[in-house]
Formats: sequence, C-alpha cells, structure tokens
Amino acid sequence: MSMFKTRLFWIALAIVVIASTLPLYVSGYILGLLTVAYYFGVFAMSWDLLFGFAGEVNFGPTFLIGTGAYAAGIINNRYGLSPYYCIFIGAMVSVVAGFILALPALRVRGPYFGLTTLVAVLMLQNFIVVFADLTGGEIGLTIPDVITINASANYWIALGFMSISAAVLYGLSQSPIGLVLQASGQDPVQAGALGFNIVKHKLFAFIVSAFFSGLA
Repeated sequence: MSMFKTRLFWIALAIVVIASTLPLYVSGYILGLLTVAYYFGVFAMSWDLLFGFAGEVNFGPTFLIGTGAYAAGIINNRYGLSPYYCIFIGAMVSVVAGFILALPALRVRGPYFGLTTLVAVLMLQNFIVVFADLTGGEIGLTIPDVITINASANYWIALGFMSISAAVLYGLSQSPIGLVLQASGQDPVQAGALGFNIVKHKLFAFIVSAFFSGLA
C-alpha cells in the first residue's frame, strides 16, 4: 500500500509540473477554459467527499457555491475589501450555510436527504430574485476588483489551488475520519454499532465540503 501511495504521489506531482508549463505554449483561451475546469475540479472533489465516501446524495452543492460567491461579491461590491479577504469571508459563509443546512438534512436518510438539499437550492434562487437590489437579481453582480486579469497568473492560481485542495481532501479520505465516512456510507447501521458517531462524522464531511465549495 505504501508503495502504491508513493507511486501515486510521483505521478500526481509529474502531472502538476507538466500542467504548470502549459502557459508557456498554450493560448489564453485554452488557459481560461482550464482555469474554470480546475475550480470545478475542486468543487467535484468536495462533493465526492460527501457522496463518494459518506454515501449521501447531495443535490445542494450549488447552494454552498452560491452563498459563498454572493457573499464575497456583495462584500467586495459594497465595501471594497480586498478580493483575498472576500474569498475567505465567502468560504466562511459557505461553511455556516453548510452547517445550517446539514442540521436538518442529516436527520433524514436516502432520497429525503437529497430532497432537503435540493430545497435549499430553490430557496437561494428565490432569495436572489426577491432581493435583487442586493444580489443583482437575474443580471448578477458587477465585481469591481479581481485578483488579476493575466490569463497565465489566473491559471497558476487555479492549478495551485486545485493541487492543494486535492492533497488535503485525499489526506482526509485516508485518515481515520475518512475511513469512518467510508464505513458509514457502506453500512451505517454496522458502523454505528461499532461505536462511531455517524452523524458527527457526516456533519464534519458536510462542513469540509462546504468550505472547499465556497473557496472554489
């Protein structure tokens, strides 16, 4: 197993190194597509933590992304804070929103969990339309500040963010917490009978998923 992990590490490192050289010979349009793809990659990995390991079908990841994105955008638009502070605040808002959503959602199982998270998405959509003066409604927000407009710099930021997120989430999946999540996803009754607090571990997974979704 350790040999497999070592080989996996070197393969992943080689891929990241090769990917980091793409701005040297790839057009800005392709870099823009890859930049967006890397952020969606982080979003997919954070979603997989809850579904792939904990076995909970979550239809509300856009709720977590939306709350973080709108929080960061509104703060930057109205108060002119640095984009770095806004990104962090947006991630924290996503964590709080994820925690609030997880409390009722984790009380139900199976498709009812998915339906509960789906309702949150519909509520956020209505909130955006009703409070259009704050959120911009269907038009959206105009963000005055960006980290950079350089395509290569944006690409490297996205690649670094995805690489770090992948390392953290992979490490979490291989930790004792990750093993408990896998056990609860496969057989929650037996995992609970062994003395594991299933709800606590799934709540932790939901919060971690919300944090990385908010950052992405």
